[in-house]
Amino acid sequence: MLHTIADAWQAFFHAPEPAAPAGVFRLLFGLVMVANTLLLFGDARRLLGPAGMLGAEHYRRKYGRRRFTLYALLPQTDASVYAVLGVQLVAALCLAVGLWTRPSAAVTFLTLVSYSNRNPAMTHGGDTVARLLAFLLIFSQAGKAVSVDALLAGEAGPQPAGEGCTRRGACG
Repeated sequence: MLHTIADAWQAFFHAPEPAAPAGVFRLLFGLVMVANTLLLFGDARRLLGPAGMLGAEHYRRKYGRRRFTLYALLPQTDASVYAVLGVQLVAALCLAVGLWTRPSAAVTFLTLVSYSNRNPAMTHGGDTVARLLAFLLIFSQAGKAVSVDALLAGEAGPQPAGEGCTRRGACG
């Protein structure tokens, strides 16, 4: 009985899988993050700025240093707000095309955490899901297929995520 459970565990968590579905997901997620960032630019000063709905001084009194946010590391100016959003936009674009996939996913995660921690009142469940998905993409094989990373590595077609798969993506 325990041997069967261990075999099922190994098959579920360690079986080789093609990377193409993760690559397509990464591309779509990156595009959603690009759209999300562009939409946020319009209200950034009001939502995240030092004189916005949760001003910098009010934020410090309420949260102190208990929450991680890149905004606390930068000068409390509107330019800093737009700089973090600009970094998020570049990271989301890189994530969409699959360029430097893991670092792009990490930067996307950090910027998402930063703005949700800077003003928790502006976030909702979708933001929580986006942060979780960005975090999981850091550890995935999403850059192995449908990406610039795969092209640069000489792996132009869909690539497997593990050993035991052929170069054409068929796993045995």
